[in-house]
Amino acid sequence: IAEFSGRFEEATAIYTRKLHEDPTSTAAQRGLAQSLRADLQWERLSDFSEIAQLRNLNSPPLETMWCRIEAAWRLGQWDRIDELVDCTAVTRKPIPVELAYQRSLGGMLSSIKAGDKAKFESLRTEVLSSFAGPAITANAQGYSGIYPLSVRLHALAEVEEGLAVSRREEGPTLLLSRDRIKFATPEFEVREPILSVRATTLSVIGRNDAAATIYLELAKSSRKTRRFRVASSFIHRAESLGSQA
Repeated sequence: IAEFSGRFEEATAIYTRKLHEDPTSTAAQRGLAQSLRADLQWERLSDFSEIAQLRNLNSPPLETMWCRIEAAWRLGQWDRIDELVDCTAVTRKPIPVELAYQRSLGGMLSSIKAGDKAKFESLRTEVLSSFAGPAITANAQGYSGIYPLSVRLHALAEVEEGLAVSRREEGPTLLLSRDRIKFATPEFEVREPILSVRATTLSVIGRNDAAATIYLELAKSSRKTRRFRVASSFIHRAESLGSQA
């Protein structure tokens, strides 16, 4: 109830307490990962994953592996992303669509950084194929089903444009990036993922000043929604990128 009501700190405390009582609880691991993700606590989510591995707890279920991958690309942990992408590639279980999306998104960002266009194209093809089934279901659900899928496609387009810019290919890539966010609803929860992908992409291709500007915009939006801790984390990232510029 706390998580669905937006009381993420309370939800995190509840799941943490449950894990202290039963460190092998898959449900508690799943709940903690998802509540940390909803509250944009990427450092804590990354630390939780490390601790879980050190304690030899149950491997996080595939349903929550996407949280770990998202935390890794948001924090710039490229070695970890490559490890997680390879790990999920060999599984025989059906991959949930959110995992397929985050796996490809993180892998595409990592491949831009490594200059591996072949891997980039492979992951791009893979994620677009994974959207076929969910797109049919989303269409049946109407706007509420289609919109989340369109946000993911916008985020993937941001990464594709980043590759084009990094290769100095001609085209209105930067103009498209500026216009894309206009089509998103004003809610922070919708705009934040797209803008964070944009900022990460810009930092990967070496445009740290532009990335820092976006993080400062996100900090302002966070303050408007009274998410002051999140605002501070965005400011810290902007300052870090500014020092690297």
